[in-house]
Amino acid sequence: SSQGLFFYQHIAKTGGTSWSKDLATLGPLRHCGSSHLVGRGSIGTLNHSLLARLASSEQDSQARCNLFNREDALEDSLRVFAFNGVTPKIILMLRSPVTHVRSMYSHCQAPTGYQRRQSELSGKSHPDISLVDWLTLYVNTSSAWEQSARRCSFNPVNFQTHILAAPNGDVQSVGRERRSRSWKMKSVFHDRSNFVFPQGRFLVPAHVLDRLHSLIQTAFFVGVTEYYAHSVCLVRWLVTGQLPAVDCAATARVEMSHNDYGNTATATVLSGEELSLITQVSRIDELVYGFALDRMYREAHKAKFTMFRRAK
Repeated sequence: SSQGLFFYQHIAKTGGTSWSKDLATLGPLRHCGSSHLVGRGSIGTLNHSLLARLASSEQDSQARCNLFNREDALEDSLRVFAFNGVTPKIILMLRSPVTHVRSMYSHCQAPTGYQRRQSELSGKSHPDISLVDWLTLYVNTSSAWEQSARRCSFNPVNFQTHILAAPNGDVQSVGRERRSRSWKMKSVFHDRSNFVFPQGRFLVPAHVLDRLHSLIQTAFFVGVTEYYAHSVCLVRWLVTGQLPAVDCAATARVEMSHNDYGNTATATVLSGEELSLITQVSRIDELVYGFALDRMYREAHKAKFTMFRRAK
């Protein structure tokens, strides 16, 4: 049976690695394969895992997995499900663009950042770039990735919008293409691509924003990183039907596995210039993040679960 299958859309640097693991602690949810599916061949792996799940015996229903995940463009992943006649229940996690962009930078440039550590482990020096200089590369063009890739592998321009809204088969000449033997489709690394939309990543068409708004309203669950513990409580309620306890968030903070891997993006004080540049490259992401916050507040109200609005 394909009923009751879930798909978590992992957006890099939103706490997704931890969130994917925490989802599997909620009793009814169990990963089909890796809790962090990413990189070359991930489309083929997703297809293989889904086929294996669909072929599993009904007699094994108690032990069968029901949760899938993948980084990169949502539409590419949903295409795999559609090809197999499945409509999964979508789970999302979004993050405030300010801490999201800062976390991307830390991933690349901080002493404990993944990209820097990988360079150093391979015996190469990692080129430095300040947050201001990195963002300045993108202020007037979202196609600066070729200039900045060695310093930071992320394209910060409306990153979350790009991952959620980029249509499949959208780019023919931008990005690195890959093919899988088990899944014959072209896929692009959408985090780096620029010309997915006619005028680039800064100008997203109104109909795309409408589609994103609809996605966030109709997804099974939408959490936000700034309310990580509250998100654990609310998704647990939706999955199990058990209303969150008054102290659920405090309890969840003890139980959850969320780890910032030394990036400390939320604890970093940013200058006015840095904040201004982040705003310039993430105006649409801020709007989409607002959609997610509104959805979460309404979910909490239904569950009679108290939340406090984050400070503006």
